Amino acid sequence: MLCDFCDADFDSYTPVYWGLADKQNGSYPLQWMRKVERPRISEDLYCPTCKHRLAFLLFRQQALRFNGASEPDNNNAE
Repeated sequence: MLCDFCDADFDSYTPVYWGLADKQNGSYPLQWMRKVERPRISEDLYCPTCKHRLAFLLFRQQALRFNGASEPDNNNAE
C-alpha cells in the first residue's frame, strides 16, 4: 500500500532501482488494491542514510526479487 506522497513520487525512481530494465517506462499504471479503512500514523524503523522506512525497504526488496534483479543497487534513486 502506498500513501498519496509515495504514489505521486513513484516515478522519481529509475526503473533499475526496482529491478526493471533501464529502458522500461517508469510511468506504468499503478492499480488500486483496496481502500484503507482507518488510516493512521504509526512508528516504523528507518534507515538513517537513505531516510526510507523499513516498510518501503522491504517492499523494494520484494520488487527486486519479483523482477529478477540479482543484487540491490541503492544508488539508483533520482
